[in-house]
Amino acid sequence: MTPIKAVLFDFDDTLTNPGAIDFPALRHDLGISEGDNILAYVDSLPEAEQIEKNAILNDYEMRASASASAAEGAEDLILFLMEKSIPLGIITRNRLKPIMRSLENFPQINADHFKVIVSRDDPFPAKPAADGVIHAAKIMQVDCQNVLVVGDYIYDIEAGQNAGAQTAWINHKENLEFQNKADFEITKLADLYVILKL
Repeated sequence: MTPIKAVLFDFDDTLTNPGAIDFPALRHDLGISEGDNILAYVDSLPEAEQIEKNAILNDYEMRASASASAAEGAEDLILFLMEKSIPLGIITRNRLKPIMRSLENFPQINADHFKVIVSRDDPFPAKPAADGVIHAAKIMQVDCQNVLVVGDYIYDIEAGQNAGAQTAWINHKENLEFQNKADFEITKLADLYVILKL
């Protein structure tokens, strides 16, 4: 296995406790079905409808960010990895503003703990495209193959794989939906200590 020299975290439901965004309600208000790619759907609409749907999406994200909380073990892990001089990043399909607001709810860490935060405000395609992972790897000054992408959804896994990175899937719900898709399967962030051999 290629050595892991940097870690790139998904944010919502990975570094935060699951459920802050009510995705079924969001999909209902956007008028799309379960499993549809929300951002791809919005981008496919005429400009006026994009503005309307983006306003709905942004409202959900900002309301969720106000109540977001750090996932169990997230802050301890981040502080530990920083002590070990392992570069850290965030990659999210969310906008940057809600991420920054969410981080205000974290008692011990903030945006300065991450070398890079990739959001959909950046000028390249969102996950599952590889672009964000490749960009983050450059900022963290490591090869993509030495990056571990950690997330709870298939887009996180696919983005990492598309970039040639290693992947760890957090299986929150004991489901089989994405089983055997990632290099590693974990149930909590603390499982990463073993994967990282720390």
